Amino acid sequence: ALKGSVGNFPADAAHAALLHMEKCALTATSEELEECYTHILRELEQFKPVLLDLCKAGVAPVAE
Repeated sequence: ALKGSVGNFPADAAHAALLHMEKCALTATSEELEECYTHILRELEQFKPVLLDLCKAGVAPVAE
């Protein structure tokens, strides 16, 4: 659900990080999954200002 939601915004790096975790979920070790999770959090934090600006402007997202 989060990957699909992020895909509606210009957040390619966050979307890629979520996709990577989805693909690794069945085979990765807990340490690898923790690294993926940390990467996702970093990418989402970088995307947060863009999302907040869109909310303030009342602009609906447009997928590219």
